[in-house]
Amino acid sequence: MYTSSHTSKFFNRVLLVTAFLTALFTTVHAADINLALGKSATQSSTLSYHDILPVAGYAVDGNTDGYFLNKSTTYTKYEQGAWWQVDLGGAKNINQIIIYNRTDCCADRLSNYRVSISNKADFSTHIYQQDFHDTPKPKKSIKLSAQSKQGRYVRIQLLDKNYLSLAEVQVMGVNILNSLRFPEVDTSSARNDFSGLYNAPSYPNSSAFATLKDDGSIVVWGDSRHGGIDAPTGSGYTKIYSTEYAFAALKADGSITVWGDSDRGGSNAPAGSGYTKIYSTGSAFAALKADGSITAWGDSNYGGSGAPAGSGYTKIYSTGSAFAALKTDGSIVAWGDSNYGGSDAPTDKGYTKIYSNDLSFAALKADGSITAWGYYSRSGYTGAPTDSGYTKIYSTDAAFAALKADGSITAWGDSGFGGAGAPTGSGYTKIYSTESAFAALKADGSITAWGFETNEDLSAPTDGGYTKIYSNSVAFAALKADGSITAWGMVSNDADWGSTGAPVDKGYTKIYSNSVAFAALKADGSITAWGNSSSGGSGAPTDSGYIKIYSTSAAFVALKADGSITAWGDSGFGGISPIHATNINLALGKPATQSSTFPYHSILPVAGYAVDGNTDGYFLNKSTTHTKYEQGAWWQVDLGEEKNINQIIIYNRTDCCADRLSNYRVSISNKADFSTHTYQQDFHGAPNPKKSIELGANDKKGRYVRIQLLDDYYLSLAEVQVMGVNILNSLRFPEVDYSSARNDFGGLYNAPSYPNSSAFATLQTDGSITAWGDSDSGGLGAPAGSGYTKVYSNYSTFVALKADGSITAWDDSNRGGIDAPTDKNYIEIYSTATAFAALKADGSVTAWGDSGSGGSDAPAGSGYTKIYSTGTAFAALKADGSIKAWGYSRSGGTGAPTDSGYTKIYSTDSAFAALKADGSITA
Repeated sequence: MYTSSHTSKFFNRVLLVTAFLTALFTTVHAADINLALGKSATQSSTLSYHDILPVAGYAVDGNTDGYFLNKSTTYTKYEQGAWWQVDLGGAKNINQIIIYNRTDCCADRLSNYRVSISNKADFSTHIYQQDFHDTPKPKKSIKLSAQSKQGRYVRIQLLDKNYLSLAEVQVMGVNILNSLRFPEVDTSSARNDFSGLYNAPSYPNSSAFATLKDDGSIVVWGDSRHGGIDAPTGSGYTKIYSTEYAFAALKADGSITVWGDSDRGGSNAPAGSGYTKIYSTGSAFAALKADGSITAWGDSNYGGSGAPAGSGYTKIYSTGSAFAALKTDGSIVAWGDSNYGGSDAPTDKGYTKIYSNDLSFAALKADGSITAWGYYSRSGYTGAPTDSGYTKIYSTDAAFAALKADGSITAWGDSGFGGAGAPTGSGYTKIYSTESAFAALKADGSITAWGFETNEDLSAPTDGGYTKIYSNSVAFAALKADGSITAWGMVSNDADWGSTGAPVDKGYTKIYSNSVAFAALKADGSITAWGNSSSGGSGAPTDSGYIKIYSTSAAFVALKADGSITAWGDSGFGGISPIHATNINLALGKPATQSSTFPYHSILPVAGYAVDGNTDGYFLNKSTTHTKYEQGAWWQVDLGEEKNINQIIIYNRTDCCADRLSNYRVSISNKADFSTHTYQQDFHGAPNPKKSIELGANDKKGRYVRIQLLDDYYLSLAEVQVMGVNILNSLRFPEVDYSSARNDFGGLYNAPSYPNSSAFATLQTDGSITAWGDSDSGGLGAPAGSGYTKVYSNYSTFVALKADGSITAWDDSNRGGIDAPTDKNYIEIYSTATAFAALKADGSVTAWGDSGSGGSDAPAGSGYTKIYSTGTAFAALKADGSIKAWGYSRSGGTGAPTDSGYTKIYSTDSAFAALKADGSITA
């Protein structure tokens, strides 16, 4: 039986790693909060009474007191249809609205009213609207059910003519974190949503996750060698793609940034802009521009070089190691590994779509005829049907199955992978696949399966009523309309891979998978997992409310509507959530200033007293600030840089004079003069003794926080706490992970990106490092302290770089964990599998680690601009284009060209190729 080298390498790694790593999971939760608190509120009119101006903001100040004279209720004029509304600042998931009525008198004025939710401030349209004819005494709770309503504005409006007066309106719910955008393709979706793993438009990353925040910044975790660290800083990214070992992020202007394995797409991305989409094989990327031109990079044996010149291409497809591009006229150009589809593409035109397995392509014409090319032996290169009328093609690793309009099926390729044994007859509507088997579904929900070269395999169910089939590498799981599940597939005496152990209850709505496990989601958001216990088959969260699941090859991560996530499975494959910092006081000890300072009783009440960590409100204890009596007195703090701010807590004086802080404005800005602001809200109630301003899960960002009086008075503060976190907490996943690549694209190698395939090291914003995972590979021993700017790794060691260019290394002493240089001014670090090479600003190089892999004999002198590597050798490029190589002689450590003029170096695991400006190559 033929076994794909790509699959077997990974599968062997899964079995070895899962034998000794335990499933881990971490949960990040966001509680239901009052989304209206402190937000901007307006009303149809305001009726001043008893020298009180009862503004709309009184209903979102956190005070439910229903007594008008306590300056806690709103008040409109006597008018028809009087209304009050709040702007939540953005669309939110709203679960409940709680209305607090006046309690001093006049409660029956709020007896006939309408509650509406809209995304338009004028409420010309609405997504919720309900009339009520009862009086809140003292409050009315309107539950909107678990199927929350989504909107930005909430309005309460009288249905008759009267005064409208409200004590408080609480809008309970969570933010819609569409910022937590996951990729179009992950391991589960690639297997289940695209007619086979290899037909997914991107290749899922097998061992790391990458997610995008709503500002386009990126958070990563997982295997540090394959993109789990070193994501680009900054924001503005719109999509993430991957090979098996690297990521590529696309910006709105079409520029590309890459990271991960430098030999497999993690370096040498094109420098220009204008790219619209990125595709991938296992170790290379190909990017398409709007004019249809293509640029490829990564491992040249996998299609990283040889892309066609010219324009007019509309889409790119891939096997595991070759690309095929389709033009508008239906002609095809292929490149990459010539044995696996990179050559011998058909020369005629009229093709409408291309499908693939790991080793071969099959192209479909408008008349339903098929042409195949690729691996010559049993993978589908030969044996394609000669008739026409086919509408779609599906694939395993080494076989194809084509479906006709009448539902009949023809299969070809390796018989052990489903290339033989397809059912006769017609009426089939869709085909699904594992690595080595197909399963076809009929309209009546009955299933026929074929493939699997073993006598121990479990058979497909014989009953009907199934609506969809899902798969991992070796097993199927079929779902019925009632939410019950039946699983079958390959079995082993040594491991459970999901063919047994499916849940026996009902109510499941969707199934997700990684390579050797399944996770099923119910309508209430609860999850049941089964399969390999170390790879996500156990350890699923026990709570509910999850809306979607993503995966690498050996881990799952589940997402809630509020953006919180739970990860489980192999920690080396992303099965532990990224570290999230505890909410901290960002203002503590930071520089503070105020409009003036008023000495009293020989005390100089400086602005710093409000950020000293002491909430004591007694002036004589030297704990409160104090300005002069003046119009618009203010106090502010500089957080040092822009921060995510969740909450501001203001502590008032408690010895006397609390009412001086009754009319004030709180602002957040990135400018010290507050000429612009990212948040601003007026408050009309004295903190007693403190005021907590919740800014919601959708943090406000800013460097400066100011508190300013709106009238003439002294400003005195006991303490101001600005609460927030220093790391990113909104995640978006790449275009491809293991589940989507297997389930969404009709075959793994049709995904445009390859999924990332055993320790983590992460940097927080203060430059401190947290590491976890295999203790022998850097999971323990990370340096204490802060100030680190970047972390690098080889196979089993980490090194961290500080802003001053000093280096700290830890773990495997034979592979660079010791003997790092002790001087400073290094700007970048490179690695082979077991050695490091660091570059200084003057272009000098220092190497350490395994001497047989480049850890010694680095070139003397300076002027080097960049270092490249194979698995066991380095090559350094100078500004004049000359090259020096060192390391293992059989992997490129000797034999470098002696001339100059080279502009870039590429590599495989064991060889280099250098490119000149004129396009000539020396390898």
